[in-house]
Amino acid sequence: MLACFVPVLSVIIAACDSQRPIPVAWPESTTGKRVGAVAVTGSRFQWSFRFPGQDGRFGTSDDLVSSRHLHLPQGQVVDLQLTSTDYIYTLSLPGLQLEEIAVPELVHTLRLEAQRNGVYRLLSDPMCAVRFSHDDEMGQVRVEDPGAFQNWLTTLTP
Repeated sequence: MLACFVPVLSVIIAACDSQRPIPVAWPESTTGKRVGAVAVTGSRFQWSFRFPGQDGRFGTSDDLVSSRHLHLPQGQVVDLQLTSTDYIYTLSLPGLQLEEIAVPELVHTLRLEAQRNGVYRLLSDPMCAVRFSHDDEMGQVRVEDPGAFQNWLTTLTP
């Protein structure tokens, strides 16, 4: 029972220690690293990214959403929870040597921990055999220092 309160307590302490509220609540993992979750949805040949707000849960009024552009904190573990609303997509980040499938009504999790700051192309790989009619780039992933990541989150609206 006490283990359930440790992640919540760490978020409360961090929130009280800072000058402004933390826009995203990411719990600590068993290894001491923060594990963030981002809901990634492919729809109409573009990606959208949803961050849980301060309550740490998806699907509530404080969720933060971005289209086509995903920022991630350098050195932190992040679980990308992939799904799709219409077609089967492959999320492909060649610069980070990552690839995973997004399927309607299923969720696949892709865990990553980017150690290098940089901007990486998020390529499309539609499985409809009509590749020439789609953009070859469905967005970008920017890995940046945690402070810049927090600043970017403040620009998103729930």
